Amino acid sequence: MANKINKSSISSSQHLLTKRSTIFWIINSCLIFFFLFMPFQSGLLNGSQPNYEIDILYSFIIGAILLLCLGIYMYRSRRASLVHNPFRYVIWSIPLIYCISMIGAVSAHYSYIEFMIWIFYAILFMTAYHLLRQSDGQQIAFYIYMGSASVIVLFGMMNWFGNASLWGLFPWEVYPDAAMPSSGDVRLTSVFQYANTYAAYLIAFLFACLFTIVVSKNKYVVLFASFMLVPALISFILTLSRGGWTTFPVILLFVLPLLTFSKQIQALFQLILALIASVIMLPSMNSYGLQLQQDHTQGTALLAWIILLGGSLVTAVIAFAFQKYVATRLEQKLQSFNKRKLVMFLIPMLGIVAGIAGAFLLLGNTGFTKLLPASIGDRIENINFNQHSVLERGTFYEDALSIWKDYPIDGAGGGAWQALYQQYQNNPYSSTQVHSFFIQMLVEVGALGMLALFLTLAIVYYYFFKSYLKKTDDEKLMPSIWYIISTAILIHSVLDFNMSYVYLGALVFFSLGAMLSSSEAKTFLWQDKVLSNKLTIVIPAIFIVGAAVYLIMTLVNISGYHSFNTVQKSIQEQNVQQSIEQLDNAISRNGDPEYIDYKLELLTRTYESTLEEQYAIEVQEILDKMSKQEPYYENFIFRQLELNRLLGNDEESAIVSKIAINKYPWEIDYYVEFAKTQFRRAVTAIGEDDLQLANEYLQSIFEIRDVVTAKALELELLPDAQLQGREFGITAKLAMPIGQAFFVLGDYVQAASYLALSWDPAFDDNDDVMAALYYSAVLQKLNQSNEEINNTIFAAFPDTQEDLSAILDGLIGTLPINN
Repeated sequence: MANKINKSSISSSQHLLTKRSTIFWIINSCLIFFFLFMPFQSGLLNGSQPNYEIDILYSFIIGAILLLCLGIYMYRSRRASLVHNPFRYVIWSIPLIYCISMIGAVSAHYSYIEFMIWIFYAILFMTAYHLLRQSDGQQIAFYIYMGSASVIVLFGMMNWFGNASLWGLFPWEVYPDAAMPSSGDVRLTSVFQYANTYAAYLIAFLFACLFTIVVSKNKYVVLFASFMLVPALISFILTLSRGGWTTFPVILLFVLPLLTFSKQIQALFQLILALIASVIMLPSMNSYGLQLQQDHTQGTALLAWIILLGGSLVTAVIAFAFQKYVATRLEQKLQSFNKRKLVMFLIPMLGIVAGIAGAFLLLGNTGFTKLLPASIGDRIENINFNQHSVLERGTFYEDALSIWKDYPIDGAGGGAWQALYQQYQNNPYSSTQVHSFFIQMLVEVGALGMLALFLTLAIVYYYFFKSYLKKTDDEKLMPSIWYIISTAILIHSVLDFNMSYVYLGALVFFSLGAMLSSSEAKTFLWQDKVLSNKLTIVIPAIFIVGAAVYLIMTLVNISGYHSFNTVQKSIQEQNVQQSIEQLDNAISRNGDPEYIDYKLELLTRTYESTLEEQYAIEVQEILDKMSKQEPYYENFIFRQLELNRLLGNDEESAIVSKIAINKYPWEIDYYVEFAKTQFRRAVTAIGEDDLQLANEYLQSIFEIRDVVTAKALELELLPDAQLQGREFGITAKLAMPIGQAFFVLGDYVQAASYLALSWDPAFDDNDDVMAALYYSAVLQKLNQSNEEINNTIFAAFPDTQEDLSAILDGLIGTLPINN
């Protein structure tokens, strides 16, 4: 007979995650360190570069410690922990699918890193779930979030006022763009160095402050939240984020229904109060900020801070007085009205009407925006669907869906968009992010991954709302904060890559775990049997062993990074063999393709200087191996072309260039390389008197020209507001081999028209001299003056004038191959 649950033993076990517990303080210390310190590592952007990756790896150490603490807690209180919501484990389905997607991933390394990141998210989710079931945990987590968000906001304003170093105490060398120049404006970006993501973060913080003001009973907390509301709102405006401005009212509609009708009135009063104060202060904040970034003076900076902090303090006092003296009476008068069904949706509905009116006021020809600083007013007036950021996002999404169609079930693995987008892109833009979290995830883990994500979100939000409606007002504050954070960032992430910042991703999944922790699940049918079974040790054991494995994997990767860093710093002080051995050590521990590319560069340079065949052989062996592990890492194509050039293997170069053109149809450099290779092959064939073969090579150059011309015409069909992206068409570099081909064939008029494009008197490219000589020769053949060109060439290279003159005479004397 199954043993019944011993509720007293379950209750007594809860002390393991309260203030009396060592585990409790270890977990909170890790959370304080992560949420307060790690955002200053560029927000932990997953930027697919070693200098970004190392900070993410250090965060995984925190994750391993948290997972170990969870394992110990769940082992020592396994009977208590098992009566919790069993659906909390659904979060692990997402990293599981990322693991599955690694099997056929287009990038071995970046799919591995993404898998590790999602394990970290799952750990934060589980940590929040267990920690915030205790009131002590709820309170400390709330203070950690509000404190860290306030630091980020104030740090942003420090940068806006021209100096965040605290009088030289912190150099902040990684934050040159915390206030970022953009298209003639300056946009506030704080630690994220990306205005749109900072706007999403600020939306969450703004609404968290609003809820705290109207719900919290702690007067000091209310004062603090009221004080931070104005700096956060001013910062939000200074991001100049049109996406943030347009999603703000949408998120407000998702947030307000959590409050009773009377508290919605209070929240709107506080928001309008802060908005009025912000608009009053905005002209001086804007002008002082722009001035201080150009010329920082202590007196002006002090004045700017006095205005900001003074205005915030006055607003906080008014907000506090309203809550103390007006809100209480408002609650009493509307007490019966609050209980009516659906009344909480009344103000959101009115908000939609107000939003339409506000949009007309701001976007219509009303002159209202003239009251705002010019940079902000112009930005608002330019909000429409026919602007480059909107059109480009539409292109990204369309191209991403094309990728997904080829990898529909489990996706192409982590980092797939960055690896594949150039093969599918509609025009030659450069973007390593899809600018939509959900679509990027669809590309990475396909339908299975999206199913796991939406299942997780559905479970969290279902249980959250189910329990939220039963809570008293005093019990609603903490759950509401985590709902606001996750909802605000996820909604904004539909249109941007906020979740590529691991810090924000961790915050979102911590918030989701916290939301689930506020709910209660019914006892499941087989609970008694599970609690009485020895299998209760399985999950704690998996967590403890998993923590050890996760930590080891992380430390190995960190060790590889530092080995690579050591090689880079000491490359001039040691011989090639020592550097290669250290690189091999780094690569064996961390297979970042950038490490491998650095080794290829070192081997190639060594072969070029020594001509020792062993180095060329090793380069080719590595490239053959990488063609399977990292087939879309573009630098490896350049390394292969470079090796072929050094080996004089033009036939292989032509093959590689053609393959590259198929993979990267909008990368003009591969067309150039193919054309240059085919011209060299034509010259070789002429020297061997195989004129038919030479003609075939030359004709292939014209075919490539026609392909490029046709594709360039496609770009003319883009909407006027959409940017083309990278240069594409008959560029100066491509014009040279085309002109040379016409020159060899004796069509000097055509040759001159193309070689004129490649003529560059700056001579800042290796091919510029030969292009100039060909252009001079073709002008001579057309009986046109080439004296100015010759004088320019010989003046630029006086030491080799005789050699250059001999080459020029040889070209002038060359007869067309068709004669």
